[in-house]
Amino acid sequence: MEKVVCVLRGGGEYKPEHVYKLKKMVDEHLGLPFYCLSDQPLDCAYLPMVQKWPKWWSKMEVFRLRPPVLYLDLDTIIRGTPTFLQEMRSKDFVILRDVYRGKRDHKAMQSSIMYFNVDMTWLYDRYIDQPEFKDPSGDQVYIEKNVRAEYFQDFTNEVVSYKADVCKRGPLATDKVVIFHGEPRPWDQNILAY
Repeated sequence: MEKVVCVLRGGGEYKPEHVYKLKKMVDEHLGLPFYCLSDQPLDCAYLPMVQKWPKWWSKMEVFRLRPPVLYLDLDTIIRGTPTFLQEMRSKDFVILRDVYRGKRDHKAMQSSIMYFNVDMTWLYDRYIDQPEFKDPSGDQVYIEKNVRAEYFQDFTNEVVSYKADVCKRGPLATDKVVIFHGEPRPWDQNILAY
């Protein structure tokens, strides 16, 4: 069954209230079952983490889940019901093209939003065998090195970057999913309602 998944690793800047805010947006605009992979109990459906991987590396646990999975970072804003969901479902693995590195390298990935409709446990198992915590580029470069993907930007204009798009031109009605990468966070900005 298709589901939306996020990840909350305790001890960082993200808190349970960010999970609940994302769940509310998913319920309102996507209407899909919502789960959070977490190392702490939550007041919503959650799945216990099995690894103690630091920072963004915790996101690699998403790949142990049964597909189909739509993964969203906790600092994502959903502003409306996207029309790309049906097209996304016909693809094996979809990810964002990195909004900065993607200008030089068309295959550069940004893992703020991902969708997979095939078994990805091989990627999870491979990472268990050779964890690469020292790579400052994080999980997205690891995914980039190991996975062939399609990119959201190639079939929809509804997923945008707050810094690269919204800040430069203001919000548009077509901005259904706004990703935040780095500062500011959704709760710190004043252009979009959070």
